[in-house]
Amino acid sequence: GLAQYSGDPRIEWHLNAYGTKDAVLDAVRNLPYKGGNTLTGLALTYILENSFKPEAGARPGVSKIGILITDGKSQDDVIPPAKNLRDAGIELFAIGVKNADINELKEIASEPDSTHVYNVADFNFMHTIVEGLTRTVCSRVEEQEKEIKGTIVASLGAPSDLVTSEVTARGFRVSWTHAPGKVEKYRVVYYPTRGGQPEEVVVDGSLSTAVLKNLMSLTEYQIAVFAIYSNAASEGLRGTETT
Repeated sequence: GLAQYSGDPRIEWHLNAYGTKDAVLDAVRNLPYKGGNTLTGLALTYILENSFKPEAGARPGVSKIGILITDGKSQDDVIPPAKNLRDAGIELFAIGVKNADINELKEIASEPDSTHVYNVADFNFMHTIVEGLTRTVCSRVEEQEKEIKGTIVASLGAPSDLVTSEVTARGFRVSWTHAPGKVEKYRVVYYPTRGGQPEEVVVDGSLSTAVLKNLMSLTEYQIAVFAIYSNAASEGLRGTETT
């Protein structure tokens, strides 16, 4: 998404406006320049209220990153609105051009300054920071995705108390205690301890048992039961059994 600002910020396009890189680049090439005042604090508040909403294309579980480009010192206070953005989980990068105030850029950007604050003498030199900025943003997105997924998994309850029964030469029953919350399905993955292709059985979230069939006799099997929620899976409940 992109917003321009002076005294009156405006959205040029939202996150969900274009579906391809070429479409975005074409929109950038045709972007009219907006001159005027430099009310950066107002602009930061504006994007918090308008650019990081589901209707604007923001998605749960996806990194939120804002990149500010300014060519002058702000005429209003930037500290509270920048903090509000950071507190909302939005990582901020600040790029100063020409007469931008480096200390103000540091007050806006997330830490550390060494990777989140950039300054160039003129717009013609923007190409000198693109590679480093792109690399940093992409690596931070990857790190945040791991953090987000880890938080989701940690917050999801897993099934417990794995029990096997009805053991025969060719199969056995696996039972467990339900995981908390709204479980859509349970996924039971099993494979021979000595090596082999993993197989799985999926049962409805209302059930807490599954029968594993057509197994090899006299073979130890590794078992893992996962609770499947609407947008993630729990850690596995693990155990073994021998036919």
